[in-house]
Amino acid sequence: MKQILVFIIISILSFPTFSQDKIYLDTNGNEISWKKFRAKWGADSLNSTWSYFKNDTQYFQLSKNLYLKGLFDYSQIRNQLEVITPHKIPLNWSIVIEYRYKDDLCTNNRDNIWDSTEITDRKMFLNDIQELLNENEIYFIVLFEDGIKLKNRKSVKSEYFFNDIDNFFKNKLQLTPSLCGSFIAINPKGETLIRNGEYRADRMADHLLPVNWSQFFHD
Repeated sequence: MKQILVFIIISILSFPTFSQDKIYLDTNGNEISWKKFRAKWGADSLNSTWSYFKNDTQYFQLSKNLYLKGLFDYSQIRNQLEVITPHKIPLNWSIVIEYRYKDDLCTNNRDNIWDSTEITDRKMFLNDIQELLNENEIYFIVLFEDGIKLKNRKSVKSEYFFNDIDNFFKNKLQLTPSLCGSFIAINPKGETLIRNGEYRADRMADHLLPVNWSQFFHD
């Protein structure tokens, strides 16, 4: 699976899109060749990537922050989720967030509109993961950066796709746009682990297991 994801991302980075110019940048913002970019991205496990357009040129920049960690107010995060969703989250549950960024070139939704068909297609993959996480007392939600038009069913109890109103979570958790989104795991202590780039929510939830969590957070 990892090899498949790597191939997909390499394809996104290297194949021409409408024949526009492409510029590759290192973690300091210096221009480098595609060959050096690919070598650095593939060899350094600390690297994630963001892509953006400027003056009809597509830029790809490396970031050192594959993983980030922090300590946040769990109650505040939980309360905000209960404001934007119809859900009540049990006090002792951990939280996993899949965060989708505006203008992300990873998906076909680069027009920043997720219609009902696109949401349904994505949920066909995520529904089983959501059920599995809930069975393990982990609340799962997909948040979309403010500015993305999300044609979901906000009042339906089973809905778990929501907009990040006023970018509360993006600002609170100090999220940085990454190609193919970010994944966040938060335990009831407020200990928070962020993984940037292409990933899966169930694998992010595996980080919450004590044997894995202890590699990032120590008592």
